[in-house]
Amino acid sequence: MSFVHLTALWGLGLLAVPLLLLLLRRKKLVLYWAAYEWIAAAIVRNRRELELRDLLKLIAKLLLLAALVLLVARPFLHSTASRGPVLLVMDVSPSMGARLDDGTRLDRAKRLALDLLDLHQGTLAVYSFGATLEPVVGSFTRDKGELRDRIGRITLRSGAAGVATLMEQIQAGTLWERAARIVVLGDFQACWYGDGMEVARQTARLGGAHPLTFVQVDDRPDVENLMIRKLTLSAEGVWPGRPAFCDIEIANGMAHSSAPHILSVLADGEEFARQAVKLGPLERSTVTVMPVFRSPGLHNIEARLDEDALNFDNVRYGVVDVPHKLRVLAVVEGQGTAPFPWDTYVHRALASALPDEALDYRSVTPLEFAAEKLDGIAMIIGVHVPFCAGTPEADRLKAFLNHGGSALVFLPGEHPNEASAFELAGSVVETRQAIDAARLEGGILAFMREPGLKAGAIGVAQSLVFSTAPVADVRLRATGGPVAVRVTSGLGTALVFGFTPYPGHGEFQFNPNFVQAMLRSVGDVRNRNGLQADDGSTSELTLPDLTPDSTYTLTAAQSGSYTLTLAGSGDAARLLLPSEFPPGIYQILENGKERARVAHNADIGDSQLEPVSAMALEPACKQGLSFGGEQLLRQGGTSHQIEAIMAAFLCAALLFEIYAHFLRKPK
Repeated sequence: MSFVHLTALWGLGLLAVPLLLLLLRRKKLVLYWAAYEWIAAAIVRNRRELELRDLLKLIAKLLLLAALVLLVARPFLHSTASRGPVLLVMDVSPSMGARLDDGTRLDRAKRLALDLLDLHQGTLAVYSFGATLEPVVGSFTRDKGELRDRIGRITLRSGAAGVATLMEQIQAGTLWERAARIVVLGDFQACWYGDGMEVARQTARLGGAHPLTFVQVDDRPDVENLMIRKLTLSAEGVWPGRPAFCDIEIANGMAHSSAPHILSVLADGEEFARQAVKLGPLERSTVTVMPVFRSPGLHNIEARLDEDALNFDNVRYGVVDVPHKLRVLAVVEGQGTAPFPWDTYVHRALASALPDEALDYRSVTPLEFAAEKLDGIAMIIGVHVPFCAGTPEADRLKAFLNHGGSALVFLPGEHPNEASAFELAGSVVETRQAIDAARLEGGILAFMREPGLKAGAIGVAQSLVFSTAPVADVRLRATGGPVAVRVTSGLGTALVFGFTPYPGHGEFQFNPNFVQAMLRSVGDVRNRNGLQADDGSTSELTLPDLTPDSTYTLTAAQSGSYTLTLAGSGDAARLLLPSEFPPGIYQILENGKERARVAHNADIGDSQLEPVSAMALEPACKQGLSFGGEQLLRQGGTSHQIEAIMAAFLCAALLFEIYAHFLRKPK
């Protein structure tokens, strides 16, 4: 017999309390008085009857206490099935790499598997399970030499899945129907197995003819594990010589507070930031650092936490693509009666944010625009110029966009058809409208949701409010409706504003956050923020001009090289990445020369190390699941809780109490 909560048996010590009270009962002082002899004679006649009744009541109390203790301790018996075929499943998900005093969880699972091999007298088949069930020894065999060798070569995989996937894939095979017993060695985290009713429903699919045993190799509730969840650049993007805002999201994967850990951030191998982090139970926090990349081109960035129980999720890689000089051609309405050029605020916003080496800005009139050569121009900015369908400037801009260009268009806001070239309908509003501070999500002013930044204080005095814009394309909304919309045209993108940032046309350009909004607008239409960092699930890579005549290789100094397969052709051509390769920063070589660079990261979906408790799995255990530590494996077979013992103790206590009070007749 075993117990789910063995320490609860200390409660049996309570049985000694009634006995001690009985033994320690002091001798009473006797006072002789007139009727004493008569009462003493009566007591002598009834003493034996009273003592027997007290004894029966004492036994009833002891039985009741014992039943309560066993109810908490939950005894169970094992039935052995040591000679029938055993299907052994080894958990190889990333969490099995968590460190123990004598190795990793996977190392312990291997030792337990070898122990089972020594104890088992029948045949054995072995599978590994990460995100999928894979054969290690795919048929039942008695060849212990082969089994030992194959078990010893089991390694971790990058994917993970829960009980539903495990049961589905066990049933999809053929061996489980022949197995007298199915044993799963793993860590059984609460994030995958915490829903006891779901575990019961899934494990019941195997039926009682195939007893199922979950052996938990590590049930420590206080394992320390911080993880880096994300590495992102802000929507302002990255530019040569300008600090970039890089956000690093860190999470605590355990239900207790962490100790302080050191976060280090490196750019091109050199550390530029270091910070201590300490998180509460299951808390997430974002650390912002500001790397500066002086030169255009590809740069590596890396965030690292110092060691804890699980190290695969302590690092995050990224590749930063710093653009070359941004060449802008501004199409600006003639001076007219304006005190200074219409694009003054747009130009100065970009120039104040971007160093001279990052910006080349030139302006022309709409008439001059028709004769301009657009080779090398990255972006066109229209300021106080309408783009009506069929006009020369509209046709020229549309052709530029169709070939992959980008544009910011600030309309005069004077006529409803000013944006007809972009198939946008709207109406002119000549009164001041405030920016809708409640609907900033997904727009260029989303950052102004922060406390202290008052988006509602910004207004536009005359504007075009768009009525046909899809909600997902709206980038700025005033109280009257959308006033900035993202439009896709061919291969390019434009952001169309229904107003001009200029004195008399609103206060937008006077707000200190106008510069940040402009940078976000540029990043939005260029479809890039400069950072490539996958989440571990990337399976293919698309690059322009891939050809079957070339050889493509994925390579990193610390991880070796992999030959890539080219699938598809033409615009649909893509490179298939290996199904398993270590995290790191890799070069994509085309015929030996660097063509691209990718940052491959670990999938952190298996980083929550909190173990499931026996209490959570109680519904499944009542249906026949055996769940416990390594002693369960050595005992073999399946476990059955013994509710009958507790019921027997309660019934006996009740019978003794009833007999003592009601059924026994005094003589």
